[in-house]
Amino acid sequence: MAHSLSPFNTLILAAGNSSRMGMDKAGLVFDGEQNFLQRLLSVYVPVSKQVVVVIGEKQAAHFVGQFPRVRFIVNPYPERGRNYSIYLGFSVLDDNLPVFIQNVDNPFTDKKLIEKLLKKRGDYEYCYVAHGKKGGHPLLVSAHIRKEFLSFDPGKIHFRKFLNRFSHTALQVEEIKYTYNINRIEDYVRIFGKELREI
Repeated sequence: MAHSLSPFNTLILAAGNSSRMGMDKAGLVFDGEQNFLQRLLSVYVPVSKQVVVVIGEKQAAHFVGQFPRVRFIVNPYPERGRNYSIYLGFSVLDDNLPVFIQNVDNPFTDKKLIEKLLKKRGDYEYCYVAHGKKGGHPLLVSAHIRKEFLSFDPGKIHFRKFLNRFSHTALQVEEIKYTYNINRIEDYVRIFGKELREI
């Protein structure tokens, strides 16, 4: 990795059912050439030690094999929610590094934001993005948090509540785009100013 950032791993969550969107969010067009997942991988792969993508069975056939440096983990039970995807992703990361947790429907992350989060976390256990009182992604968590979460049954603890026990800080950003959650067709049309489609 030819960059000056301190080492970290990345976990991208892309296994949701996308029921509100009506189609797979990982494949939504970002800029005409890349979809959401391709866009995020183009940012994270060059600067991460390990990149893990937790994906659903339907999406796996489309994406697995396209990205040699990326490990894809299929979540066969998307109905178990984000907690279970985080658990699956954490379980295959094998070293003592902090982890970026990135939702696939927050595709605006860039290297500049990654660098700021790494610096901001300092001695805190985790750091998150905020625009005023509105939170965003990605989330940067310590290796300690990853190990602690793996000691619990993911069906019996909510990740957000689990995080409350750890020290944390917010990175305040001017760009509201880092807080966008593109969950519905209306969100996509409003933010991108074009009709919804996949690539």
